[in-house]
Amino acid sequence: MKNQPRVDPVVTELLTGAKSNEDAIAASLLLALARVVRSAGSNVGEKAREACAELIIETFKEQREEPYYRSVAALFAALSAFPDVVKPIISSYLVAGTPPSVLSSHCILAVLSPDEDAEETDGPNVFQQLGVLRAVAQKALESAANEKPSISRPAREARDLLKASGDDALQGLF
Repeated sequence: MKNQPRVDPVVTELLTGAKSNEDAIAASLLLALARVVRSAGSNVGEKAREACAELIIETFKEQREEPYYRSVAALFAALSAFPDVVKPIISSYLVAGTPPSVLSSHCILAVLSPDEDAEETDGPNVFQQLGVLRAVAQKALESAANEKPSISRPAREARDLLKASGDDALQGLF
């Protein structure tokens, strides 16, 4: 998809399919969408990026199955290459003091987890770029203490990745 200048029709088709199918099929379509967005990079148009962000925001307001949440989190991680697009999502759902959710835990984990298909793994993640790493780490700590395993499990994994990162912004947090 890197060399394909017109990926917006593919993005639109996958979004439409994800919205009109049951969770199991939609999760697969969203995972494909995440791969397309990650691979296409800047070839994804602004309207297509915004449509992806809207779907992520809608998902925070809905009850879905966990595989669906993981796929949406993968889409969020792919969109994190565009900090201006994901900044409202981060400030509304992924910082300390926001309500805990399965999706927030998975989104944090997806950004922090190394992607086995990524060509470049160096460089700051979107949380570091936006200067919210400490607030996101606090959210991960809050969520790790949640009584619901679907929220706490991915949050604990994210917490462990944050601990291992050794970032100066996290000094004294763990």
